[in-house]
Amino acid sequence: HPMVEIANTEAAAATITAPFDGGTLMGKRYVTEDESIELLCTKPGDGSLSIGDNALTVKGAKPLPASD
Repeated sequence: HPMVEIANTEAAAATITAPFDGGTLMGKRYVTEDESIELLCTKPGDGSLSIGDNALTVKGAKPLPASD
């Protein structure tokens, strides 16, 4: 389903189907496979983010340099 405004109550009735039912986590960054697009999730939900049929994945944390 396309993104809708937060005030839209019709979106709550949408049926989420696999493979887009993994959910989104607030505060996580989601990226395309080639990392050309990055989104920050500001509201969690049951549906996964995608661009067309390509699901976005959670961007991993960068390791900090060792401080010896």
